[in-house]
Amino acid sequence: MAYIVSPFTTFADTDGSPLNNGYVYIGTANLNPITNPISVYWDDALTQPAAQPLRTLNGFFSRSGTPARVYTAATNFSMVVNDNKGELVYSSLTVPPQISQSDIDAGLALKLNLTGGTMTGPIVLPGSPTLTLQATTKGYVDTADALKVNKAGDTMTGPLVLPGNPTADLQATTKAYVDSFYNQKSISRAWASFSGFPVTGTYSQSGTTITITASSPHGLLTSSSVNLTFTSGTAVSGSYVVSALLSLFIYQVQAVSPQTTSGNVTQNIALLNSFNFSSFSDVGVGQYRLTLSTPFPVGTVPCIVSSYIQNTSGNYINSIDASYENYQDILVSTSTVTSNTALTYRDVSRAHVVVYY
Repeated sequence: MAYIVSPFTTFADTDGSPLNNGYVYIGTANLNPITNPISVYWDDALTQPAAQPLRTLNGFFSRSGTPARVYTAATNFSMVVNDNKGELVYSSLTVPPQISQSDIDAGLALKLNLTGGTMTGPIVLPGSPTLTLQATTKGYVDTADALKVNKAGDTMTGPLVLPGNPTADLQATTKAYVDSFYNQKSISRAWASFSGFPVTGTYSQSGTTITITASSPHGLLTSSSVNLTFTSGTAVSGSYVVSALLSLFIYQVQAVSPQTTSGNVTQNIALLNSFNFSSFSDVGVGQYRLTLSTPFPVGTVPCIVSSYIQNTSGNYINSIDASYENYQDILVSTSTVTSNTALTYRDVSRAHVVVYY
């Protein structure tokens, strides 16, 4: 319930002193309270009626000579205050009531704390969420769930777009990946693009990172495999995978053991890009061995297609030959034949081999 108080700290007389023996009338809002009184009470349960006009003592409502509070059920009301001679001290057609502590406590009990709490009934939202941290509705979740594919299996109603070609055996594949390796006559089982022309340069190793600076454009790709011979310094010769391309001449590989060293290096052969080849080696000038990851089935007669690009010395390779030594190794030879001279093997700057069966 609401209780009625002076619009000031206490009821004051016209000279500003606390009002004694004043007369207070409480009535219907927007009407004269003297002629349109409303019910007022001494208690917030509204069980003890208070007669009007109410009297004052030292600026407070007085009940039997004791300061008291007065209550009403009205949400707002009119008020007239006269002094002990009946002269007007204050009047208002609309005075808002003050809320009692019991009403405040009852209202707070119905609120949910900002720190959290337990709802005793459903909360109805104005609509589906539009921001990440907004509360969501049952309808929004049900609609989104109906659009998901069940892990146990389901029927798609539209195409499934994959992020790219598969890299592991059990990954789903794309149409483009299948189309690139299959036709009605044969299937490409392996392919490789490699450079067999030696490229010299310098290197520096800091920690496990080896930075190669080639004397000519290296033509490598990230993840290309290179066979390196370190002719000075203490870096370990062998096969490495390109980890970063810094420019047309500079690239990086990762060593097994960290150290600080530098010197000269020769890039003997580089496997630029490949499929189903696990390793490669330079077996002589113009001669290279590529080893398949998955061997041919016994009894298979593969078809090997090869091509080349002009080498860096300006000489054209007149002949490129690729054959299989066994069911796993492919031998590639590049050579030049001039008039009245014997065949001469030459290193090639770029060669391509595709295996079908």
